[in-house]
Amino acid sequence: CPDAIWACHSIGVEVCQKLLHLLKMDQYADGHILSIWDCFGKKTEESKTWLLDILRKHGCKTVLDVACGPGTESEMLVEEGFTVLSSDAMLLLRVQIVLLKPMEWNVCMFIKLANWLTLPEDIQKPGEGFDAVICLGNSLPHMPLTGGDQGPTLSIALKNIISMVRPGGILIFDHRNFDYILKTGEPILNTLGLNWVLQIKGVGMDSDRQRTFSINFYPVLLKEFKQMLSTILGGTFQHTLYGDFKPIIPGDDVKPAMFCHVVRV
Repeated sequence: CPDAIWACHSIGVEVCQKLLHLLKMDQYADGHILSIWDCFGKKTEESKTWLLDILRKHGCKTVLDVACGPGTESEMLVEEGFTVLSSDAMLLLRVQIVLLKPMEWNVCMFIKLANWLTLPEDIQKPGEGFDAVICLGNSLPHMPLTGGDQGPTLSIALKNIISMVRPGGILIFDHRNFDYILKTGEPILNTLGLNWVLQIKGVGMDSDRQRTFSINFYPVLLKEFKQMLSTILGGTFQHTLYGDFKPIIPGDDVKPAMFCHVVRV
């Protein structure tokens, strides 16, 4: 394609007529938040190489990105020759990025409005399913809370995500090292996955730029996540754990900033 094409395969395209009004109602589409998303879209060569190596190692050709966000991974995978269907539950953020950013991409991109809790109804999988399903960008902890304990809600979402991959295919998830964060009260910071560190100058507590930003958040812990996988898949899966894109060997005393799960079903 000579230009980027964003095909919204859902009734969500109808919001475009009321876009300016609706964007004001959406925190994720706030101008300041959009700039942060843009910075987070700058991924390192190490993270790109890791993802491409995993997909090619398992012979993947079709990929479903269930948390495309700014489209960083989806764009890169299309450029590398993969057939990609992108989806996200926040269409307004997606549309605003397309409208406000310069059209930098020379690839065809297809995005579908889809919620993890209704994923099998929102997306028609090809044949037995996609070769790979990816859920990256620390997206799992932001599972929308529908009431009560978020753990069961996340388990339902995870089951739906897993249902989209074909037998013998792979799923790739990532999330921050919440085990360490909850244990120490401190995050692990590095730039292995992102090229940018955001620093805002001249913003004090009395600044006009101060904003309140509320999101749902559920820290994903390693033991709990593995248990969810076992409950959904039984013993018929292979699970490889990576820390900052390097395999983790049981017994190693490592403290990665990010955990990455590669699950073959």
